Amino acid sequence: LTGGDHAVILVVRLSRVGVRIAAGAAVHTVSLWETFGEHRNLGLLRGHKGAVTCLAWCEYESRTLLVSGSADHPLVPGDPQTGERVRRFRGHRGIVNGGACTRSRDGRIASVSDDGRVLLWDCGASRYPIDAIELGYPITCIEFSDDATHLILGGLDNAIHVVDLATHERRFSLLGHTHTVTSVALSHAGTRLVSAGMAGTVGIGDGQPW
Repeated sequence: LTGGDHAVILVVRLSRVGVRIAAGAAVHTVSLWETFGEHRNLGLLRGHKGAVTCLAWCEYESRTLLVSGSADHPLVPGDPQTGERVRRFRGHRGIVNGGACTRSRDGRIASVSDDGRVLLWDCGASRYPIDAIELGYPITCIEFSDDATHLILGGLDNAIHVVDLATHERRFSLLGHTHTVTSVALSHAGTRLVSAGMAGTVGIGDGQPW
């Protein structure tokens, strides 16, 4: 893929229907390409003053948004069709390491950071978080459960925790990684959880019932 920013790429995400590829770079921009056909570069999304560290595709009402987080702490939902910044969410006090969106079109976004907090946002509400969960240590990755009632978190404690959104309690902890968990992803059917860590291993877990 050519035509984007020629800089170190830190994160890549395929859109939910698979027709777009987004890549976040160390030069503060997000490059977009079409997946099929000529693989054209569709342009750049801007809005950060730091390296883009995480991306998440979100469906909100009739729109598709691309949410980006960065080393400059804000979370920015943007419109990949127009290049417009939709909002600028502020609340984290450290590098934003991960973001996730629900599979419904309700506009809810969750983000995690080096500040040890999980923040919940609503695309249709204000630019401030609607909820917060304190964990006390840097969190590196996040995913919503299939029904959006739980959050799946990985961080510096080498474990994956499943947290109840209603009570903020840890319901389950998945062990096995021997180093920091760097990414988690739930399969489309919600039956498999894949995780990767700094020890160079990939774990595949049963998502039902954990």
